[in-house]
Order: sequence, then structure tokens, then C-alpha cells
Amino acid sequence: IFLAVFIFLIFLLIRFLVFYCIVFMYFCKPPGEICLSEKQMLVVFLSSLCVSCRMQCPRAGNFECSVTKLKFEMRSGGTLTYMYSSWDQHLGKAEMQDWMAAGPLFNIQADASGKVATIHLPLFICLKGRKTDISQIKIAHFLDVGMTVEEPTRMSPFHVVLENPTFSFLGVLCKSMYRLFHFFPIHSVVQLYQSSRTASLHLYVIPNDSSLIQAIKDEEEKHHSMLVQKRPQTDEPLYFGSHYVVRSSTDLKINPEELEFSYQNPGQLQSFVEICVGKEGRIELSLRKKENLCSVWDAWLEPGIYSQMEYFLLADTRQLCKEELKSF
Repeated sequence: IFLAVFIFLIFLLIRFLVFYCIVFMYFCKPPGEICLSEKQMLVVFLSSLCVSCRMQCPRAGNFECSVTKLKFEMRSGGTLTYMYSSWDQHLGKAEMQDWMAAGPLFNIQADASGKVATIHLPLFICLKGRKTDISQIKIAHFLDVGMTVEEPTRMSPFHVVLENPTFSFLGVLCKSMYRLFHFFPIHSVVQLYQSSRTASLHLYVIPNDSSLIQAIKDEEEKHHSMLVQKRPQTDEPLYFGSHYVVRSSTDLKINPEELEFSYQNPGQLQSFVEICVGKEGRIELSLRKKENLCSVWDAWLEPGIYSQMEYFLLADTRQLCKEELKSF
């Protein structure tokens, strides 16, 4: 009997230890590449001028910001504060002829930079197939004395890695003569917004740069426009200087008829194509190369979007009437 009880207790102890190990591994391990499951670790401050983030890393490990796509490898716990900046505020005209932005520019501060082993800066130049001369990709570091250029430690498909960084303004640039910029394949996205003022859509084609996506969001939300949730990534990388046209399955008014894919700083108003829609049924939109009309992005719009537009137009009209009555 005593032997049976002893074996049963050993069995319970083993089950408890296994359960404890599983719980510990799930809840207590350092976060991996996508680390912000603990919501308290990332605080985002929004203002009319910028988006500022503060990441609190409680321990050593790898952390990624879900807003900016910055990644940090921490030697120990620490706090990082960072915000977007604009390249044209730091690069002179002569430098802008020789360098191309290859990702967002960040103003980064850390409570102790020695705690950060590596930083992974977002990169929108496509490295697949080695069509890009990666030796021309550098990390720009802006100090009081001006810009210094650092060699990346290594690269991944969407990031450039720097070990033992010191912080101020950091971002990725690509060295090239202006006439060669169109040879670089660019990871690109389409952003589609429905206007609340008119029955129209605004279609943006931009590099996959989180600072540009945020700039468009801020501008559109000033006018109460809403993002249309569609697949953002283009089917293939695009090239600066290339021309594209927007086509639809029904006869819609589209202005301008074509657009040139280019980089515009976050502080500038981003160019878009306006698409006037009525009460048509299901509509297919596609972005096509001007030269051969091959599609690089497409999406279907359901009839429900038009009723949403009517709702926002009516709400805006009522709001304007209230404001006019108040002023009267």
C-alpha cells in the first residue's frame, strides 16, 4: 500500500513539474522577434506633429515595435523612446543628389545605450535576387557635427542591423547617382482611403515605409476619411521613376490618369489618385504598369462601401449645419 501511495505521489509530482515548465516557458521566456504581446511594454503618444513611442523592455531579449517595425536586441532591461523624423530636415541638397532614402529616419533615445546590443532599422529596398548592390546601403547617423555614415553589421530582407549603436537620428540610406535610382526594386504598398466629403476614394502608392503610412493616415484623418481595409502589398517590387495607371471594371472618373512612383518625405503632402464612385455594384480596381498594363495590385470593392460614404457625408453635413447655427 505504502509503495502504491509513494508511486502515486511521484506521478503527481512529475505531472506538476511538467505543467510548471510549460507555463514558465510560455509566459516567462524573453519575447522573440514579435514581442509586444505584453501591451504595457509599448506606449504610443499621438500629437498633431508626430508619433512618439516609448518601449519598456523588462529584460534581456529581442523586441519589435508593432508601430514602427524597429527591432532591438537588449542585453538587459531598459527604456527606449523614439519618433519619426524627415530626411529633408537633415540632408542638404547636395547630399540628396547622392543619397536615396531606403527607410524611415528615427530620432532614438535610450536610458542607457550600452543596454542595446543591436538595432534593426527598417529597409524598403528589396534585396531578393541580389538586384541591389548591398555595398551601397549605409546607416546614416546625424550628430551635431553633421552626418556620419556607418557600415551595417548585417542585413535581413526587411532590416539593416547595427551592433552596439549610439543613438540620436538614425536611418538607412542608399548611395547612388540620381539617374540610377530607378534600378532599385522597392517593397511597396497601396493605401486606399474613402473620403467623407465626397463620394470618392484616394489611392496612394508608396514605399513600404511606416513613416509615410503614418503621414498619410494623419492627413486623411484630419478630413475624417477612413482607411479601406484591402491587401496593401503590391504583387512585386516597384521602381522609382516608373509610371502606373489605375483601371476599374466600370467606367469611373480617375484623376490623374497616371502617376509616377517616387519618394516624398513624410513632411510633404503625399500624391494620390482620386477615384469618383457612384452607386455602382461590385468594382474591381487595379494598379497597372503603364508600359504593358500588367497588374501589380488589385482589389474588389463591395457595394457596402457606398452606403458608408453616404453615412459619412450626411454626418459631415449635419456637423457643418450645427457649426453654422452656433456661429449664427
